[in-house]
Amino acid sequence: MEDREHSKFSRRRGCWFTSKEIRADWKDPKTYMWLINEFGKISPARISGISRKHQRFSTSAIKRARTMGIASYLSNRVLE
Repeated sequence: MEDREHSKFSRRRGCWFTSKEIRADWKDPKTYMWLINEFGKISPARISGISRKHQRFSTSAIKRARTMGIASYLSNRVLE
């Protein structure tokens, strides 16, 4: 019989932005660069675990930073 403490599904964790009480700002790449993988793709909310509202904010901040030249289109590094 399967133990209850070792269940198949784990408990859903809360939103990172809500717990830190911050908002993704396109001028501060440290707040959103962890959402970009090594190929330059923005990770979805189901993978990153952030709420839908903060996913929209961070996606628009990443796209705005890419347009302004702060973040790279091709990787997860910050341009200097």
